[in-house]
Amino acid sequence: MAVSLMIAARMVLNHRLYYQLLKHDLLISFEPLLPSQDSLFRLLLWCLVNALPHFIMNIWLAHRECFHLVKLGDLASSAEKLMAANVLHDAHQVAVFYFIPAVVFLIFLFSSYDTEATLLPLSKFFEDDFEASRTVLNRVRFMREKHVVDYVQKELSPQATATGDVSIGEIFKHLAEAVATDAPVMRTQQGLRAAYKNGEERSQVTWTMWPARILLDPRLCDKDAIIFRCVWYVFLGVLGLPLLFVLYCLSSQMFKDVLDVWNGQMSDMAGIVIELGHFIISGHLSWMLYRRTISDAS
Repeated sequence: MAVSLMIAARMVLNHRLYYQLLKHDLLISFEPLLPSQDSLFRLLLWCLVNALPHFIMNIWLAHRECFHLVKLGDLASSAEKLMAANVLHDAHQVAVFYFIPAVVFLIFLFSSYDTEATLLPLSKFFEDDFEASRTVLNRVRFMREKHVVDYVQKELSPQATATGDVSIGEIFKHLAEAVATDAPVMRTQQGLRAAYKNGEERSQVTWTMWPARILLDPRLCDKDAIIFRCVWYVFLGVLGLPLLFVLYCLSSQMFKDVLDVWNGQMSDMAGIVIELGHFIISGHLSWMLYRRTISDAS
């Protein structure tokens, strides 16, 4: 759940930043990110694959006597024996209530990685007034995400920011002067190579919520920025409820398994290790989500 919520939050921030930049005559090109390149998606896929043998083992242990009878009997009566022992019913429950929803969810999550595919196409921009839209596009300045990330990490860091209220337009103006493709520093071959190298290094950290440094900057005094900041904090508060519930369930199960091991049931040791790993990963990702969107923006 922590992985899913983190990816959803990143998508919301990317969409918000894109349209805010477009309102200020700036266009950003997001770097293509394949799900196979994202550690978060790989972790989610591993959890799904790892759950399959556990479900098979649970069904086998619950009905092992039935499976033993099936091995001894003939094929004609095997289906009847399995049905009588509710083996097929349990397998159907696992498929319907876990694997099918999980696979459908992964398919939708896979499609959400292409940020630009879910944005409003420029053809819609020309529908109302073609000439006015063309005039606006003539003023648009182009930026690449890898260059923007490097600027945001350095120039908008807590040590580099100045005190006092600013508008988001001022931040975007400085951003365009620094990393737009037609900016003087970007026109030189040396400056372009340096920006590309730094930006490439930054963009590899796929879970960094870098748009939060701009959109959630507490110095922003624009009405829209203040409203978005308040809505975002409410959004994080709502997300915190299911995250806390997941951590509570994992900790409760770990406590029960520890008591079982204490009483001599050593087979629960493997379960404790798995539950502890999931607890640490979920807690770390939850901390990263709140730290990247609150602490870094402060």
